[in-house]
Amino acid sequence: MRFGSKQEPLLKGYEPALAEGFASVDFHFARRICPEGREEHLLFLAYLLKSAREGHLCVSVGKSLSPSNSHEFTPLLLEGGNTLPDPLFEEFLVKKGDKIYLAQNAACEELFEKHWVRLKSSSPTIPLPHEALDFLTLQPEQREAIKQSAASSLSLICGGPGTGKTYTAGRLIEAFLPYLKRGVVVTAPTGKAAANLKKGLGAFAEKCLCTTLHSLLREDTIGADLILVDEGSMVDAHLMSRLFAAVKTGSRLVLLGDPDQLPPVEVGHFFADLALSHQPVSYLTHCLRAELQEIVEMGAAVKRGEVVPFAPLPSQKSLVDSLLPRLSEESFALLTPMRKGPYGADALNALLYAAHRKRGGKKIPILITRNDPSLNLFNGDTGFYFPEEKIACFGEKEIPHYLLPHYSYAYALSIHKSQGSEYDRVTILLPPGSEVFGREVLYTAITRAKSQVELFTDAKTLEALLGKRTFRLSGLSQ
Repeated sequence: MRFGSKQEPLLKGYEPALAEGFASVDFHFARRICPEGREEHLLFLAYLLKSAREGHLCVSVGKSLSPSNSHEFTPLLLEGGNTLPDPLFEEFLVKKGDKIYLAQNAACEELFEKHWVRLKSSSPTIPLPHEALDFLTLQPEQREAIKQSAASSLSLICGGPGTGKTYTAGRLIEAFLPYLKRGVVVTAPTGKAAANLKKGLGAFAEKCLCTTLHSLLREDTIGADLILVDEGSMVDAHLMSRLFAAVKTGSRLVLLGDPDQLPPVEVGHFFADLALSHQPVSYLTHCLRAELQEIVEMGAAVKRGEVVPFAPLPSQKSLVDSLLPRLSEESFALLTPMRKGPYGADALNALLYAAHRKRGGKKIPILITRNDPSLNLFNGDTGFYFPEEKIACFGEKEIPHYLLPHYSYAYALSIHKSQGSEYDRVTILLPPGSEVFGREVLYTAITRAKSQVELFTDAKTLEALLGKRTFRLSGLSQ
């Protein structure tokens, strides 16, 4: 149902503009909290919820509207945002300067900012002697990153694929371990990312607590002297604020990640905000893995907005036929930014599952879509289901089918869901409509690959996508 239909007669005449991106829930929300509101108030409240669904913590209603797509009804939105009834700010909304928030998002940002200030203004309880780095084999950038992390309670280590973020994290742990009293925690937003981090750390992982962020934050306080968080760009605002609140004063929090990747699925992008702040940030810029050089160069071209090699989108039948031999490979991924439509993950999974089973496929890729801490399975974890044995395998872990939390097939993954994972070979589909996600979606997909990338799209979609950048508005991003 769209605003302006027979069921939603208010604001009739704005149908062409409102049809883009608004959902009926936006207008139900507006009417629920402001049942007697004027046209411009209801429109702004719907826009505020739409913006929150798109990941923004707030909407700015200063001299211009932000976030904005240059809507023809921008003047009405600005008028609505600047004349909202005062009672709305007693329960549902918060205003800070020219920014308006949903109350829960304002509380989240306030919690994050409070503990960000606490951490960046405090010093680590346990110093790291200068000689602790003398025996480490490090590139100059890596050495500087460890020095910054040693000197600060909060630091970021940023870099793209192959730049040695995990190696640097391992050397950081190696340098600190002899001096720490409460140990080291290494964590990531998903089980897959945490498993990759543990594998990358090698023997040092055995001396740390390795877990997902969701598991780590079951407790209000993290009892460790050093906390390393990988895939920081995947951590949404609510999870990041809880993480910062849980870190004790005097501990060290080190966030690893790539700020050029897609922002989190949920609201906010505090990792990118921190990377742009005056917080100690180290950038690893040199690719140290020769086998990744071609993929790194392709990703760098996308970041610059340059067209990269592509082939036309095949028909669904041609695509399915070409992919069938690869479906049970553990290091292959078919990635799309869409969930719906003929080239969306839902349709492709249905087609590929039917074709795979018809040809006797007995190893079904699956994606966990609901957290189950008791099984240490979390939304975004991938594995394989074996119908004959009625078990699912996630790495070395076997789980009976009847115990599995909710899952979907994973023949095709959304690019968002692929974050934190890596594959030898990646096939990327960018159907028309993908351009709304911006160049970050293609950069993220390309950097999932370790050896080979195939891109299928059309010139118009690719050029439009490369011309768009993704950002998340918050009170920290100005």
